[in-house]
Amino acid sequence: MSRESSSMAPNVIEALRRGNRIEAIKLLRGVSGKDLAHCKEQIDAYMKVQASALKARRQDSTRSAASASNEMPSIDDAMGNAVGLLRGALGELRDSRAQAERESHGRDLSAPDRKPNDMHGFINFLWWVLALILAGYAVRYLMS
Repeated sequence: MSRESSSMAPNVIEALRRGNRIEAIKLLRGVSGKDLAHCKEQIDAYMKVQASALKARRQDSTRSAASASNEMPSIDDAMGNAVGLLRGALGELRDSRAQAERESHGRDLSAPDRKPNDMHGFINFLWWVLALILAGYAVRYLMS
């Protein structure tokens, strides 16, 4: 923040935010008691500093948006990640099934007393999730 902006009254800054440059000059002249030329120069300097600060913020946001788009994984990476996640989930399901069989004291869990859709429904759900993820990346790839 420059010396001009720190010494300006809040009502002067508010008038500038509303776009009333002439009103801001009048208010500054009334507050500071300085001549018209000095107040005009001070307002112009304040507006120049604010414009350069706004330009810098816009450039920073543009750079961060560009870097975010550059950091986007490729479709191959995304598909590999999705497949890896599904393999991990399926591995956990197999482990939990093996543990359930051990806890059942040797009973076969595929016997008729077991609900047939317990494991298969979840596995089908995971495959659908993978299919949707891959379809989303395919659409995104085709649209770019």
